[in-house]
Amino acid sequence: MDNRVDPDRIPLARVVSQLVKVQFDDALKEANAGDTNMQVLVGQMVVGHDASSLAAFILANRDVVSILFTL
Repeated sequence: MDNRVDPDRIPLARVVSQLVKVQFDDALKEANAGDTNMQVLVGQMVVGHDASSLAAFILANRDVVSILFTL
């Protein structure tokens, strides 16, 4: 087996990371435009699905959360 590294190859982790960033940016734009499904998705992407994480996020970011609820 050849152990040389192809300089044109991009590590899979970097590709996945870039795709996730693009998906998050797109979802955030739609959430800011008022799409409630995208608002939920962005919340899940930021906080996760864990209720205790959500509670900790709300307590740590009260200003942000209050803005979200006034939209």
